[in-house]
Amino acid sequence: MSKESDLCGLLKYSHGMNLGDTMQSLAAKKFLTPHLYFDRDHPSHTKIPINKKIKMMMNAYWAGWDGHQSTWKEEFPPSSSIDPLWTSCHFDGGCSFDSYIIDYFKSHEPIGCRDEWTLNKLSSHGVKAYFSNCLTITLENIFCTRNEKIYIVDVPESIYSTFPSEILNRAEFLTHASCWEGPKGDCFLYKFDEAQVLLHKYMRASLVITSRLHCATPCLGIGTPVVFIGEEKHSYRTNCLEEYIPLYSENNFSTINWNLEDIKNKTNVRRIDKRKEEFCQRINSFLYPRV
Repeated sequence: MSKESDLCGLLKYSHGMNLGDTMQSLAAKKFLTPHLYFDRDHPSHTKIPINKKIKMMMNAYWAGWDGHQSTWKEEFPPSSSIDPLWTSCHFDGGCSFDSYIIDYFKSHEPIGCRDEWTLNKLSSHGVKAYFSNCLTITLENIFCTRNEKIYIVDVPESIYSTFPSEILNRAEFLTHASCWEGPKGDCFLYKFDEAQVLLHKYMRASLVITSRLHCATPCLGIGTPVVFIGEEKHSYRTNCLEEYIPLYSENNFSTINWNLEDIKNKTNVRRIDKRKEEFCQRINSFLYPRV
């Protein structure tokens, strides 16, 4: 079992208003009770008690672009007091892999990557990595019944006209953009609540149509039929969905069969269950290692 002196940490998001980030922390929170919260972009701002180790899952989109570039340089590698499980990770093209960062990741191999692009990036630097897919597929449905709701989440309005009228007439439109209007540093708990409210809606829905990766993957975990319509330019991040469902884009969304049974039948439930089992085994071994 894990040592009694170990604490658990959870990633929070004080910058950026995409609730998909918070969905990833909701998935991690299912496995542990957090004692401390660490901002993804500024983990050093959280003070760690002396002589304590913090177990933490590092499942996140890690950015090194624009204003985050200096943060990546300043914050990596994280504190040696953090005992990390690097899984379900994406590193964008702005993340520089200097020798000391490569050495850090090698000390925590293997690194679980949520997409093939990240896997190839790490492997090119000699880091042992594997394709984990996204931790949000481990989310579970707490409801036994569904309603007739259809949710359309951040799909471009320009393609609404192609949807059947029976879809649009039943649809409610949602967004993964947080509604928080206060100081950014104070928003993370509010975003946890917002993400949980959305997740409860998806649990009861009969269908979700979305362009958001971290709307589609939670829906797959909770067994809600989902249609994903993404952008080709982001396919290197979202093609992890190919394990489970067909991917549609601006080039082929007109081929969607809107029959609900057809959508259900095209979902690869076996692959989802296999990934869930793999995640659970790896996480439990991390949190509760055998002595």
